[in-house]
Amino acid sequence: MRYTTISALGVTCAVLLVLLLAAGGLQIKLGAAWARNEELDQQVNSSSDPAPDPAPDPAPDPAPHVVKKTFDWVVKKTFSGNLRFIFVAGLEGTSHHGWKMVFDYCSSHPSQFPFVCTHDETLSTLLFDHSRKKLGLFNAGTTDTFLQVKLDVIKRLDVISRKAANLTVPRIYVLNLGHGNSGMQSYPNGPHDKAIQHPNMHLLAQLAEESNVDLRILVLRRNAKTILESTVVHRKFGSLIHQAKRLSDNAVILQGQLFAIDGAFYKCVVTMNMSRDDKVNKLGPFLFPGFGAPNARVFQPIRASNDLGDPTIFATPAERAVTSTLASAVGLIDFMC
Repeated sequence: MRYTTISALGVTCAVLLVLLLAAGGLQIKLGAAWARNEELDQQVNSSSDPAPDPAPDPAPDPAPHVVKKTFDWVVKKTFSGNLRFIFVAGLEGTSHHGWKMVFDYCSSHPSQFPFVCTHDETLSTLLFDHSRKKLGLFNAGTTDTFLQVKLDVIKRLDVISRKAANLTVPRIYVLNLGHGNSGMQSYPNGPHDKAIQHPNMHLLAQLAEESNVDLRILVLRRNAKTILESTVVHRKFGSLIHQAKRLSDNAVILQGQLFAIDGAFYKCVVTMNMSRDDKVNKLGPFLFPGFGAPNARVFQPIRASNDLGDPTIFATPAERAVTSTLASAVGLIDFMC
């Protein structure tokens, strides 16, 4: 009986040991399963997040025929309250003669203004020479002439600057508007070779900065139709179609030159439509050193008017079509303003 009881206990212990071992193995398996489960959960969760954007492809190399073009954009660095050089730039028929009267009035009434308006015929002719020699900067006849006249312009600017340094009254030199043998220096300028006879504001700005002088450019604007009335009907420079083409080409040229220089060099004006107050407030300080409201009489020769032209001129569909081609070109100048 005693041995039977011990045997029964041994069997029971053995069974318990087997059960414990089995339970331990199950726990180990369950632990491994749970760990695997968590790993799978993490993979599922990470796969549900949006995938990051792939790195952008590097920019393709430019095509062999694409060339980056640069140009000499002229920055205005020279400003003076004592000496300024003024160039009035505009197409034929945009009132150069009106602005000539303004500066002539200023020069003939020196006691009325705190500045002197003057000109230098030598310098004006160096810029544009209407003689047969064609020794002007803007209409040089040969390559050698062009190089020499560039140096002559710089020398002349230096001479004027040295003289002005000893003056107590500010001085304005008007570079064009009929002084010397140079014509008005409009776009175009002169009766011959009109396709290439025009000033160059980009070149002039370059030389002014090289010479350390303060250049100011007054850009004249006007309605295309009234420009053509002035040049075709009143001054008889050519037929409507030829004048529209010539002026359109010159408008593009002037716009390109303005595009290549600092906007601080120039200010635009619609001469006929500009009120007295606008001339005084917007143009006075730009053009004249020490300008103030009491000096407004300098603009006296130009009176504001409604510059719309004669509605009976260039009124046919064909004439309006030709006029519109110039209007588009003039719009390029307006865009720069």
